[in-house]
Amino acid sequence: WGTILPVDHPFWSRHRPGDRWNCQCSLESTDEPATGIRHEDAVDPRKNGPQKGLKDNPGKSGDLFGQDHPYFPESCSSCQFGGGLKNSLQRLFTNRAKDCYNCPFIPKCPDRKEEKRKISDKTDLRIKEVVDSDAMPKLERADYDQIIHKTLNRTIKVRKMLLHHCRHDYDVDAAVYAWNNPGCLQFVRESPLGEGKDLSSEKDRENIRKKKEELGFTAFHLYRFEFNDRSFDVKLAVVKDRYEQFYSLMET
Repeated sequence: WGTILPVDHPFWSRHRPGDRWNCQCSLESTDEPATGIRHEDAVDPRKNGPQKGLKDNPGKSGDLFGQDHPYFPESCSSCQFGGGLKNSLQRLFTNRAKDCYNCPFIPKCPDRKEEKRKISDKTDLRIKEVVDSDAMPKLERADYDQIIHKTLNRTIKVRKMLLHHCRHDYDVDAAVYAWNNPGCLQFVRESPLGEGKDLSSEKDRENIRKKKEELGFTAFHLYRFEFNDRSFDVKLAVVKDRYEQFYSLMET
């Protein structure tokens, strides 16, 4: 911005490079005299509603993003790694605030995800049975009130993508049930593109770019349903902000 002020000036607590998405500003030390605050720089960006996750100064908090960033769950109760009943009781009796950076349950996540990647020997056979019997028929652009965008797209390509994310034979059976009974889906929350990804990884960034530019995904909606005494989370991709389609499924 061309503004020069002492390093401890309160201006930097409110106006720092990065307080808006796609900000190209940077900071550097200089021996040049202070310029003072220009009128257009004096406005506190927080009055205009900063982007979620960018309210804090990382130089002081030590955190790149704030607790309200879209990559984090809105609350512990809506987090899929929330720790169940024990965590709920701790929040109730200790009034513990959400702290995603120091969550005691996060270290369990990599092991849990790795376990989900193990594909059952029965899975491939069950998928073949489902496809051969057309147990998940093509049903394009049908209207459903349970879906946030009210329109659900189910094509052969979408079916293939959903089954690709199934890791167990019972996942496949749950996918068949949800596909044919979308009324069972209960909306949980929005899941932004890139949630859970390593944004410093070129591979992950390319994956997000492909979803946006090639597939037309703008976000995911997380739904939950019960099947055969198991609880499942299923992600529906929001396509061009017009309709939704099945993407992935995982037992909770």
